[in-house]
Amino acid sequence: MKVLENFIKRIVEVIIGMTVVSVRGESFLLNGRPTYAEVPNVNPRAIGMLLNTRMVQALFEDENPETRKLWRYPDGSDFDPERNTNEFIRALPLYKAYGVIAFTINMQCGRPRTQYFTDNQPWHVSGFDENGYLKSAWVDRLKRILDAAQKLGMVVILGLFYFGQDQRLLNEAAVKRATENIVDWLMHHRYRNVLLEIANECDHPGYEHEIIKPPRIIELIQLAKNLSNEELLVSTSFCGGVIPPDEVLHTVNFILLHGNGQTATNIRRMVSIVRGKLQSWGTLKPIVFNEDSTDLRNMEAALNEGASWGYHDQGRNNYRDGFQSPPTNWLINTPNKRAFFQKAAEWIGIHPPEGVTYEMQRKVIACLNPQFNRTICVVGDINNDGKEDIVIGSRQKGEDPLIWLEQRAPDDWHVHIIDDDMENLEAGGVLADVNGDGRLDFIAGGDWRSPYIWWWEQPSELSQKWIRHVIGKFANKFHTQIWVNIDGRGKLITWNQGQRALLILEPYDDPNREWQVRFIAHNVEGEGLAWADVDGDGKPELVAGNYWFKPKNSASDEWQRFQFTQGYVGTLVEAADLDGDGRIEIVLSEGDAQYFGRKGQGRVAWFKSEGDPRQLWREHVLADDLVDPHSLIVTDFTGDGLPDICVIEMDFTENPQVILFVNKGNGRFETHVVDEGVGSHDAKLIHINGKLAIVGKPFTGKHLGKVHLWIPKWKI
Repeated sequence: MKVLENFIKRIVEVIIGMTVVSVRGESFLLNGRPTYAEVPNVNPRAIGMLLNTRMVQALFEDENPETRKLWRYPDGSDFDPERNTNEFIRALPLYKAYGVIAFTINMQCGRPRTQYFTDNQPWHVSGFDENGYLKSAWVDRLKRILDAAQKLGMVVILGLFYFGQDQRLLNEAAVKRATENIVDWLMHHRYRNVLLEIANECDHPGYEHEIIKPPRIIELIQLAKNLSNEELLVSTSFCGGVIPPDEVLHTVNFILLHGNGQTATNIRRMVSIVRGKLQSWGTLKPIVFNEDSTDLRNMEAALNEGASWGYHDQGRNNYRDGFQSPPTNWLINTPNKRAFFQKAAEWIGIHPPEGVTYEMQRKVIACLNPQFNRTICVVGDINNDGKEDIVIGSRQKGEDPLIWLEQRAPDDWHVHIIDDDMENLEAGGVLADVNGDGRLDFIAGGDWRSPYIWWWEQPSELSQKWIRHVIGKFANKFHTQIWVNIDGRGKLITWNQGQRALLILEPYDDPNREWQVRFIAHNVEGEGLAWADVDGDGKPELVAGNYWFKPKNSASDEWQRFQFTQGYVGTLVEAADLDGDGRIEIVLSEGDAQYFGRKGQGRVAWFKSEGDPRQLWREHVLADDLVDPHSLIVTDFTGDGLPDICVIEMDFTENPQVILFVNKGNGRFETHVVDEGVGSHDAKLIHINGKLAIVGKPFTGKHLGKVHLWIPKWKI
């Protein structure tokens, strides 16, 4: 009779649109069918499996006012639990599209990684009050997640307790009450797409309540099963590498294992031991890893042994990396995340959607002297063949201190020497036709050891070295130049940091003479230049560091200076209409933050005038934890007509990132790490076969001497 009742109940649940998870032997079933059975040309080994990912911060809310500041978004705004949950829910269809049909969340979340990490977890994160009653805000968020998962046909592994937070419950009675309340709530709302995990790693020494620890954890498992009339499937997990005790294996409905810190060999061993025990008892049950790592070798080992596997990406609390450190970015937006979801889809036999992730292919196009600190990277069509070429310069003298790379084909780059007797070149440089002969010449200045700025005249023969001319002698250091057209004449604008000045230089009719010089500004510090119509009067102005400058009518006067922001250091500067309102916004990247004592705190931000452009502009920080993002490119990388923002960290960190802030319109950006592992300095936009790419070179680190291309892999 009970079998018939259960059968009728399942039929009713399917008719009313519920998602019901159940088990049969070692397999998981959804609405009575083994998982993935509906996938065309499915990998037979995937049928009945449950690929999952650990998303324990989807309900996160910190009640400790002393630690809330740890979870702020990069723009400085406070962490928003509702925003966090909503962004997670919006990402669920994407996970499902890759075949990841289950995820783990927890009523006490999980331990995040912060720069102020402490083992005692001072934050207060719990969906239960001290007496074990459910908090309404948490339940509201939980309901939205479960409803979304049910609609998508996804399974939720719902954890109840987490070490370091279980002490938020007063006593054992409160722990039991919490278990009873969540089970009653699930039953009342008829959620059957839930697998219950009583405690995350119940054997962890961080737990305070004995009833959560083994062997007494069985009491809570049995309590949940009894309260749900065996309708909810219940289990618990143990620390990485631990085989649950026999009494737990007997009691649970499915086996949860953790693979943290384990090798692929150990993963296989764990599955073999557990399966051997179950087989010897004649009680087969599904085996699921719902926490492991980003190591996909462990994923392969588990799947090959017939155990489901769960991705765990600790990340950092920077709204970019990982899934377990608030503020969490729930997108598939980093190399690790993309690798897992792609592998999941491939293993199941699913063709994942296109155009939802962003990745760049990196390739080496030249290998120069690996002893040089390359400061200059400039792009232009040097030989007028319709293909863009590259100028690379360095601070050291040698066989290739200043060269240009001729683009003969996408995979064929030829090195030409511009000047092999040059040294002390500062970052910056610009290509321009100085002498009007139709060929691009090159301009650059000296670093802190040199008071000179020069131009190199391009010869008529490509095989010849270029002729160097002195533009002028001033104070030392010329970091960043641009070539602009003012009143129909080409002019050079340059920083001259040694005298805290901005200069405008104009060649005489005979450009071999030292050039005419005027001061745009004295007593100004910074780096980075852009030329754009900042105030909307139809004429371009100069953006330099934290300021913008407007030319005066008299050529001899210094320009009007207006400060649009404060406190940004070592900046690269770009300007574009980011939000489509017809007005220019300014973008800054702190490329030399560590030289100002802020390593790992480099910011990328865009600024918008909210009325009078002569006043401070509104700041929108996109990232605030970067290691010297000394490459800034603003262009439409995605082909939707909106300018995107790309930055690259320098190799002062072990794992520099190439980060693309994808413009979604109305001032919203998505953060995607399109590559990592190789940094760059002053990388530039370049066109290869008519398509956008990025070219750059490292200033320091193990990749010195190499020139890299980054080519978008998405369709534009």
